[in-house]
Amino acid sequence: MKILFIDQISTVNNKYSFSIVKRLKENDEVIFITDEKKYYDVEKCYDYFKGTTDKNISKIEKGINYIRAWQKICKLCKEEKVDVLHVQWFILSPVDSFYIKKIKKIVSKVIVTVHDILPFDEKFYDFRSHKVIYSLADKIIVQAKPNIERINNMFEGISDKVVYIPHGNFIDEAKKIEKERARELLKIDKDEKVILFFGQIKKVKGLDILIEAFNKLILDGNDNIRLLIAGKVWGDDFSRYEKIIKEVDESKIRCDIKYIPDDEISWYYSASDINVLPYREVFQSGVVHLSYGYETPVIATNVGSFPEVIINGETGVLVEKDNVEALKNAIKEIIYDDEKINSMGKLGRKYIEENFSWDNIVEDIREIYIE
Repeated sequence: MKILFIDQISTVNNKYSFSIVKRLKENDEVIFITDEKKYYDVEKCYDYFKGTTDKNISKIEKGINYIRAWQKICKLCKEEKVDVLHVQWFILSPVDSFYIKKIKKIVSKVIVTVHDILPFDEKFYDFRSHKVIYSLADKIIVQAKPNIERINNMFEGISDKVVYIPHGNFIDEAKKIEKERARELLKIDKDEKVILFFGQIKKVKGLDILIEAFNKLILDGNDNIRLLIAGKVWGDDFSRYEKIIKEVDESKIRCDIKYIPDDEISWYYSASDINVLPYREVFQSGVVHLSYGYETPVIATNVGSFPEVIINGETGVLVEKDNVEALKNAIKEIIYDDEKINSMGKLGRKYIEENFSWDNIVEDIREIYIE
């Protein structure tokens, strides 16, 4: 079986894509289409979508490059006699839907993995284009059980196509180093209690709620704590967070607002005591899996896929979204308890290792390829 697997934002999404492709290629021939973040263990890996996330490229140039990439993919499907097209992101959904419709006539199956049912920065054309894409797909993979009902309610006539296959763990990618060494690299005091917010900064991720909760902790007299924010801004304005940061004690909040290279991710997780995800909405999140790979407990809102991965009170804490007081109390409950942090982190790693194995996930994906 010949599979063409596409990841237009591999720079961001590579841990997911690489984990799948790594296992698919053990039994099948895989062609991998990426942006500039290539997977060199696959012989046929092409950076057709190079520059997709580059802010220095104009929107017009990006659009032209995006169309050219899909034209190359069409040609590749014909020349390579591809059996299965597996796609997962729809950056310019009218273009995606147009070319998927063309490729549908060439390949035996089109498989879609849904990370976001609709983009969080939804444009006027997205619903219509996604409706076309989902209607063309032979199978639609959702990564959280609540998303089955959500996608079926949003789009008619696709319920027989929707399959739940969860997001896999990132244990192999978690290269933990000694906490003292990580803090030395980041120039963080070794005796501080560190709360981490890691990943792309978007409005739906509720960073403002976390900063407000942290400020309350400082005002309540909780000392020796630091909030570490790491990640680049996507579709948001960081100045609105800076205003909240300055309201109390900005010296207690470290902001590394940039793309964090793969070889530095371990610094942030290894240096932190807990990871906080105050999201307002999420369809799925690999950040929880990565956190548990580092044995770092998670405090998150009770939304989306989080309750499937976080065992409340055992591997972390779930709180109501947009509730500053509840988030503050959850952080305070854990942050000074080293024994609880250690046990929650170890249980979290064990849980994802046992329940979110990539081998099992890829086996389930292969089954829908050959159905």
